[in-house]
Amino acid sequence: MNAVYLAGRGLVSTLGGGLASAVPAVRAGGVAPVRREVAPGVVWPFQAIADPDTDWWARTQRLVMQAVSESGALATDRSGPLFVASSSVDIGGRERDGNFAPGFHHLAQRVREWLGWRGPVFTVSTACTSSSNAVLSASAEISAGHCTDALVIGIELDNRLTVAGFGAMQLLSPRGAKPLGRDRDGLVLGEAVAALHLSSTPSRWRVAGGANVVDGSDPAGAVQASVVAMCHQAAAHSGVPLAAIDLVKLQAAGSVGNDATETAALRDVFSEVPSLVSLKAMLGHTLGASGAAEIALLTACLEDGAWPAATNAADPALGVSLTEALPTGVRHVLATILGFGGGHAAVVLEDTSTQTPVIPANAGTHRPEPPPALPGWTCTAHIQLTPPPPDWRDTLAQRLGQRPRRLGPWAELALHGARQCLDAAGETTLPPDALLRVASWRAADSATFAALDQGRDGQPMPFTFLQSQPSQMLAALSQHLAWQGDARFLIADDPQHLLDLASHDTGTNGLLIGWVEEGAVEGTTARSEWWRLIPA
Repeated sequence: MNAVYLAGRGLVSTLGGGLASAVPAVRAGGVAPVRREVAPGVVWPFQAIADPDTDWWARTQRLVMQAVSESGALATDRSGPLFVASSSVDIGGRERDGNFAPGFHHLAQRVREWLGWRGPVFTVSTACTSSSNAVLSASAEISAGHCTDALVIGIELDNRLTVAGFGAMQLLSPRGAKPLGRDRDGLVLGEAVAALHLSSTPSRWRVAGGANVVDGSDPAGAVQASVVAMCHQAAAHSGVPLAAIDLVKLQAAGSVGNDATETAALRDVFSEVPSLVSLKAMLGHTLGASGAAEIALLTACLEDGAWPAATNAADPALGVSLTEALPTGVRHVLATILGFGGGHAAVVLEDTSTQTPVIPANAGTHRPEPPPALPGWTCTAHIQLTPPPPDWRDTLAQRLGQRPRRLGPWAELALHGARQCLDAAGETTLPPDALLRVASWRAADSATFAALDQGRDGQPMPFTFLQSQPSQMLAALSQHLAWQGDARFLIADDPQHLLDLASHDTGTNGLLIGWVEEGAVEGTTARSEWWRLIPA
């Protein structure tokens, strides 16, 4: 197993067009948000990138090239895997040009063309944890020896649907983000394009490992027990004990409930809570890009001696507060992201410049080494519903003992196929250490179209907006399968690449993987096809 390092990074954000401008901006206290109008009289603070180009695609291409160039990844042969991580993908471009024909993988395909990338390309969309999960997947590829370099790009750019949707759910602050603050009242969203070039070539920051835990018991927020599980699993997978963590980069976005949940979990995990930092007041909450963007910014700040000042009065009820000055001797960092759909993801970083690493350079960096016979699998069940029978909803309700509520047709169809597949395999639920992966070319088309229609004259209905998000489908599977674990929504041009990628993460209890299409667009067919696989 090969060690994985952060070979380069790039960031374009509200703080400027690169890390060379972002770090001084952090020292100066950040950049004031702009006002983003989503409907007449409905305006929210927004941490925008200072690029006024109204051509969404031209602007996106320029920002992506800028971030990737800064990361140094273009100097490689570009044959390694490319992971494009995003929550909103290209909805901003579709809002402007009205072209909804391309599928969910379209943005990643365009990025590949812009970069001249020759390796396999994946879309990762698990809400706020998207780019953190992409880092874990990319690290697994390098660790297993299948490549020497990989590129993760987190992209979250301006669109009306996301801001309006979060506003409709009453999650946004009208004044500004105050992480762990006494007067915190919500998030401020932001734009970012972040690029992380990962490599097996040693450099200062080692990506030691991490964890992804999906718990659907609260699809809109964090779950304290799952934050605890995430921390323990990240420590186990990285080989870095929790007692060795010197700094926790929090999710802490200024949410009244989630900030309290996160800090309560940290008090459970650590006998003495390490230094804490949040970057949401600097960057805004950049959703699917936040994991990569915050790793890029934090490592640059630690190297340069910059520190984001906590300017808001701390909330004494939380029992912890943000660290006010740059801590010394930071070697191990736990970088966490919590998100919609019950997603809880963490990446453990090690600064190898502080002293000789205690972990061997050839130590595993993510999961136990897979059996040598990979990519061979034993298929214990295969369900193909293309199209599903007319009474599939009744069958699902009968199997669950109730009719699912407020999931939307795409998530219901995913749940139906997954449940049928597990039943065929003779399993009531997945083992805790099994993996769950879902792919789709188009995802939740009907909910996306409905949310856009509702948002033209105001803010979309909260449940409509939630149903448009792939992370909510993962939360529904977690909840109704009574399972908590590593679940991700990914897309690749070649489905075999999804199996190859999963093989590096899979333990003895294997994988449940499905491909689900709603069939809501003319010319497409509804499909819910699932496989229960065990490594051969």
